[in-house]
Amino acid sequence: MPKRELKTQINACCQRGDTLWVGTNRGLIRYDVKNGQGKRYTRSDGLPCDVIETLQKTPAGDVWIGTLNGLSCLTPSTELFKNYYSQDGLQSNEFRFGATFVDKNGELYFGGNNGFTVFNPRRVNSYELPVLEPFFTRLTVLNETIKFNSESSILDAPIDQATRIILNYSDVIFSLDFSVVEFASPNKIVYAYKMEGYEESWQYMPSAYRSAIYRKLPPGEYVFKLKAYIEGSDFDKAAVKSIKIRVLPPWYRSWWAYIIYTFLLALVTKYLHSYWLRRRKRQAELVELQNKRGQVTHVY
Repeated sequence: MPKRELKTQINACCQRGDTLWVGTNRGLIRYDVKNGQGKRYTRSDGLPCDVIETLQKTPAGDVWIGTLNGLSCLTPSTELFKNYYSQDGLQSNEFRFGATFVDKNGELYFGGNNGFTVFNPRRVNSYELPVLEPFFTRLTVLNETIKFNSESSILDAPIDQATRIILNYSDVIFSLDFSVVEFASPNKIVYAYKMEGYEESWQYMPSAYRSAIYRKLPPGEYVFKLKAYIEGSDFDKAAVKSIKIRVLPPWYRSWWAYIIYTFLLALVTKYLHSYWLRRRKRQAELVELQNKRGQVTHVY
């Protein structure tokens, strides 16, 4: 980490072994005092807020972080954050500078605007986050909602059961809406999706945005993959919902168009070959005629 990255307001710090944890107004810094290497964690890495007011480490090695917008627990070995908010039982989402304490029983105290939040970190972290099962709720093509019917060539079943979508080349914009059944922590849900065959990396969306929009997808075969998980859970273990998507080529690139092109090419090739044979034959006849005329002239 460049030295200029360390030039920021420091609000809290704690140390475990050779690792120094520093809370700042610009995120959390992990600093190795032995080799001088550092790393910064911010909201983009999973923190609920970049302004950190308090830090507290646990015997298990986790780091608890009090911010201006929620409480977070970082597991250093996985670099995963679990975030908690007022709806989870906190005194409020805002915590005060330096207001933290650990008692002889290992319970953590974090002070905020409405008092203290007290808990045993072992019990909190032993809670297994549920695996969410995402599903599709709507397909929209050219701003029109597509519903399944027996004559439809777009869907092979209702969207929540469909296994494939077939789009025309002229369907230049379409979107897929999705959701999960989760009532306990709906605001903590993170959606991730990827159009395999078109995108290499996952696109991450907060719980408020449950739609993937694509414009001018090239003709071809794709697989749209969707994941939904709760903040702090293992992304790799999240369930995947997939649907195949085929974008048909324009008429001039369709299979029957290529058959016509092949037929026309065969006709042209045959014509050119016939023309070449006739020309060779004509040239041979001219050479033979010239030879005969030469023989007659020689006799005279």
